[in-house]
Amino acid sequence: MQADARTGHRQRAQRGRAAANEGLGAAASAYGAAYSSVSYKVEITSVRINGNSGSASGKVTISATQNSNGQRVSGTYGGTIKLVRSGCSWQATGFTRNDG
Repeated sequence: MQADARTGHRQRAQRGRAAANEGLGAAASAYGAAYSSVSYKVEITSVRINGNSGSASGKVTISATQNSNGQRVSGTYGGTIKLVRSGCSWQATGFTRNDG
């Protein structure tokens, strides 16, 4: 029974990580209006699942070229994504930035 519980938790954590990556990627792509050549790297450092909700914490490093002057800029932003179970998958429902 314990092995089944660990496997289930591991699978939920993997799904949570996938939803967090998607949410952070969407946040990074929001910069596309003022910037071009936008790229990002997502790093998930922890996932917490509690029933049908959870959260994922990590950081996203964004690099882009400013359309107004052609200057290359970058930044790294930490944050937490709220997750809600939707059927067999997880949806990112919110993002809180915590740059410290």
